[in-house]
Amino acid sequence: MTENNEPIQDTNIDNASIDNTEETERTLDEESTLSSEEESSSSTSSEEEESSSDEESDDDEEEVEPRFKYNRITQLPVTVFNKDPVSTCLASETFFAFATHNGVIHLTKPDFTLIRSYRAHRASILGLATDGTYLASASIDGTVVIGSVLEAEDISASNFKRPVHSVALDPNYKSSKTFISGGMAGDVILSERGWLGNRSDTILQKSDDPVIAIYWIDGLIIWMNDSGINIYNQHTRKLLMNIPRPENSPRADLYKPRICTPESNRIYIAWADRVWNLKVTVTKSKDLKALLPSSASMILSSGSSMRSQAIEQTITVESELQVDCLIAGIAAFKDDTLMMLSYLPPPRPTDSNPRPVAPSPELRLVDLQTGGEVYGDELALKSHERLGMNDYHLCQYSNSQSTKYLIISAKDGIVATERDLNDKIEWLVDHKKLEDAWNISANVKTAAERYAIGLNWVESLVDKDDWVDTARVLELVQNTYLETDNSNELQTVEGGETDLSVVQTQVRDNWNEWGFIFTKAGHTDELAPKLPADHTLQVDSKIYEAVLLDFIEKSKIEDLITYLETWPIELYDFNTIKRYIEDLLQDKPEQKDRLRKTLSGLYILAGDPVTAVHHLLLLRDPSVLDLVSKYHLLRSFLNQISEILTINLKSIEDLTLAPLPIIRETMSRAISIVVQGRHEVTPDDVVSHLTEKKLEVVSFLYLEQLNLVDSFASQKFGDLQARLYAEFDRPKLIGFLKRNNNYNLEKAAQVCESLGYIPELVYILGKVGQNKRALKLVLEDLQDPDQAIEFAKQQNDQELWDDLLDYCLTRPLYLKTLLDKASGAVPPAQILARIPAKLAIPGLKDTLLRIFTDHEIVLALNQGILEIVNSEAQILASQLRAARSEGTILDFAKAGIDFSQTVVVLPDGSLQTEVDLIGETWAKDASTTTTVTRSVRQKVKHLAFIKRKLQLLLSQ
Repeated sequence: MTENNEPIQDTNIDNASIDNTEETERTLDEESTLSSEEESSSSTSSEEEESSSDEESDDDEEEVEPRFKYNRITQLPVTVFNKDPVSTCLASETFFAFATHNGVIHLTKPDFTLIRSYRAHRASILGLATDGTYLASASIDGTVVIGSVLEAEDISASNFKRPVHSVALDPNYKSSKTFISGGMAGDVILSERGWLGNRSDTILQKSDDPVIAIYWIDGLIIWMNDSGINIYNQHTRKLLMNIPRPENSPRADLYKPRICTPESNRIYIAWADRVWNLKVTVTKSKDLKALLPSSASMILSSGSSMRSQAIEQTITVESELQVDCLIAGIAAFKDDTLMMLSYLPPPRPTDSNPRPVAPSPELRLVDLQTGGEVYGDELALKSHERLGMNDYHLCQYSNSQSTKYLIISAKDGIVATERDLNDKIEWLVDHKKLEDAWNISANVKTAAERYAIGLNWVESLVDKDDWVDTARVLELVQNTYLETDNSNELQTVEGGETDLSVVQTQVRDNWNEWGFIFTKAGHTDELAPKLPADHTLQVDSKIYEAVLLDFIEKSKIEDLITYLETWPIELYDFNTIKRYIEDLLQDKPEQKDRLRKTLSGLYILAGDPVTAVHHLLLLRDPSVLDLVSKYHLLRSFLNQISEILTINLKSIEDLTLAPLPIIRETMSRAISIVVQGRHEVTPDDVVSHLTEKKLEVVSFLYLEQLNLVDSFASQKFGDLQARLYAEFDRPKLIGFLKRNNNYNLEKAAQVCESLGYIPELVYILGKVGQNKRALKLVLEDLQDPDQAIEFAKQQNDQELWDDLLDYCLTRPLYLKTLLDKASGAVPPAQILARIPAKLAIPGLKDTLLRIFTDHEIVLALNQGILEIVNSEAQILASQLRAARSEGTILDFAKAGIDFSQTVVVLPDGSLQTEVDLIGETWAKDASTTTTVTRSVRQKVKHLAFIKRKLQLLLSQ
């Protein structure tokens, strides 16, 4: 064991940082993206891509999307990479360290903002290590310098006299002050804080071969030399494993090993062209002494980290992988994939190429199971032609957004970041994979950014002459963008239009632009179903007109009708379109009915129901009734009133072929509308028009309903109605004649007589006083004694009864009927007295018995009724006398009654003073306070007056 503790001053290293001059320290702008002339994120350089782009376009293989994006580091001082090449680097969570061949260390924040720069050594720095607070550096000048990252004054140096290749800090260095170093001397030296603060060194392994690299990972210390990979347990101070160098491997000191620890129990070690996958198993031991070798010193310094709890670790080599390149750096990736910074040395010199150059390094992703390359990028780092493998470094670090990879060479530095969705979208857009870009941008890009991608997608489809998909995608993009509009409800502004939001304005403008593109290209079929049907969006009406006119020009009547029925009329200028449709009705008779129906609907929407009615009448469409009724258009169609009335009939022949009830039911609604509109079109006009058209049955039905609704309006048509009833509905004629008196009796009689309607004629003759003629018609023509008797009863004429009796005296059956039916109007005795003595009347005896029996029954009933009335009158009279004679119980104890005044007993038995009942002014003289004497009769009369007033008041 040796002890050596040299202060920083002994090494002639300036304890202060290098002056912050413009030459040595300069903060540059933000990370700039690699230019196309210098960097490449693909497997070939940008120059090669440009020169071979035409050739690649013909390749069958589709270009692979890059996994990473690269940004060149430009924020370091200007001397870095240029005058002072980088010899090694380190990345931690809180800072980065860049060491140079001039012995200068540049500390930066993770965003490359410079913390400070200082000269730590007089020669190249070959190793860096940190515990998160302190930074240790090892140099070929033989020194190890350890200083605080944040406090420039907290720095110390140790001189080992021989070049030091690597250094490792105890993870607990802040308190233990323990580190391990090694180099050309061949010894692996553990340096601790000994007695009195001096450095105490312990040689963990002595060898004649240089120590290439040292790493301290948790409780494991790993170093590499010619014997291979050595793994040492910090706690037990035992060498756990030695992995010998493979046969035929390069010289140990030629290539620096690389290491990464993705998990606490996993270590990857890369050396030359091989990768070892190590698994660490940790167990705790109760007996620390049992774990220590007998030769191990138990006298440790007070600050030694070896005093931690005894932990036993087992190392297992799970796999060993050989690759076809030299590994200049490794980092854990994901999904059992390892990132490698690969290097290929330059080829051997030849006569044609005496000074061959090294190819560009590559960033590879390798499958740990198979060793196969999953992905690779060739890195266009500056001045790579003359650099060796040890001039490259790969560091992994993370920030809040992503994991990044620091790729450093002696002459250049870049940051590789796995491409996120935004980068993926940009790549897809650049490579015209716009549908994929649109689909994955939903939750990544802003609405406006996604809208721009969508419009580019639309343009790409046009370039492919795919108009069907262009229209589909255009609608999708426009509607999706509209759905993102969170503006308030639209406000109507002057002119009736709405004030559009920014989103709606953009959508409208793009519909206008693309609408004209489609129509000019003649692809209205594809555009029409996608155009917005919302007129509030204010898309140019000329686009819709162009589509409709194109359908008209190409005789696509079905399409024309479909969109006329689908699109609101506000979307286009109807006055322009209707002229073409009217002309089309003349040219396309086979489709005119449906087109005319559609056109009539448009006229209604356009505020021209009159023209709509003309078209509907031509179609004989029953909906015309609703239109005429709603807009009160009867006056405008007086000359077509018959068509309106018969609109529900299949044909005009139904008026003569169909039964009247069917015609009445079919025409009921049309007639009702015309009757209700009698102030628009007078009954005179209607009847005159129908008479002119010789539609008498329609006139009959119209007047029939008019008479029911407004008898006054139908009065002047009595004669016509009587005739029409006689002609079309005789069963209702007699009812009409009896209910109405607005017809001429003589004309009605002529109609009935001409048609042989005897009952109706008898009724009319009876009204005009020709009773005898009427009776004769009943007796001779109708031979109906019952009707004759009924007629005689109605006329109540004794002379008529005499004539009837005279006529019946020679007809026994008539006499019997007369005795049966006329007993109420003519006394039976009077009839019997005039019957000839020897006239045989069948059933006379039974008739007489019935007459006498009925007479006796009537007498008995009358007598019984009289007795009942007398009995009830006596009972009521007795009750009245008892009520008048008995007294009334009065409650004189009722509070509030002044019995010095007159008190009135109300019907319900309650008491009330006379003044309260009839008023004080009635009880007293108006001019004096003297009480005026009123008679009971006067007071009762006054109370009756008050009662009537109250009743009138309540009835209002």
